Order: sequence, then structure tokens, then C-alpha cells
Amino acid sequence: MTIAFLTLDEYEADPQRYNQALDRNDELKKLADAHVGGMVFKCSGIDSECLLLATDSRYKAPTAAHIAEVYDYLVKELGADIADIEALTGYKAGEPVTYPTWRLMLSMAGLSIDLMHISKEIRRKILR
Repeated sequence: MTIAFLTLDEYEADPQRYNQALDRNDELKKLADAHVGGMVFKCSGIDSECLLLATDSRYKAPTAAHIAEVYDYLVKELGADIADIEALTGYKAGEPVTYPTWRLMLSMAGLSIDLMHISKEIRRKILR
């Protein structure tokens, strides 16, 4: 995704481009809001602070319980193979995680906004 800033001169020269950018921002906000709402139902014990990026001042590292909940969700709810989780992330159950491993686990569980991919069908449903 590219973020473009328009100067006042550019806006006056092409207001349609500005309106398209606003529409795209609205679309992204709706998708993100819907995804965040879904995260609450998937893993109810996950605090939003550990889902944030480390660059966010509100970020808190996941606790052992958070890590276990995401791991269990991957295995029990999504049917992920334990060996695949270990091979892809380097994580083994019960161990502490590094930040990159945590982000990868969140992405695998569909709990990472920064890495999420939404199908066109789901996108259409959300944006109705």
C-alpha cells in the first residue's frame, strides 16, 4: 500500500484523485474495524495492547497466557500442525517468544492487522 499526500495545488488540479484517496481511506478503516471486531471473538483473552505494533507507545508484550491462547487457537481451532508452527516460527509450546515470532503467530492466526489479507468476497461483505 502506498500512502500519498496531495498538496493544495494538486488537489485543486485534480479533486477526483483526492476523493478517491478519501474513499480508499474509508474502505481501509472499515476493513480494519471489522477485523479488530473479529479478533475479539477469536481469542477473547487477548488484550488489544499486545496486538499493537511495538512502535506504538501502548504496546505491551504478550504474557505466557496470551502466547498459549494464540498457540492453542492455531492448533485447536485452525487445525495448524504443531510441526508446521515450529518450522515457520521457531516457537515451541511453553517457551517465551521474540517480538517477530509473536507477530508471525498473530498473522498465522489472523490476528495481525498489519499483515492481514482479506479475500475479495469478505471485503465486499464488510464494505456493504
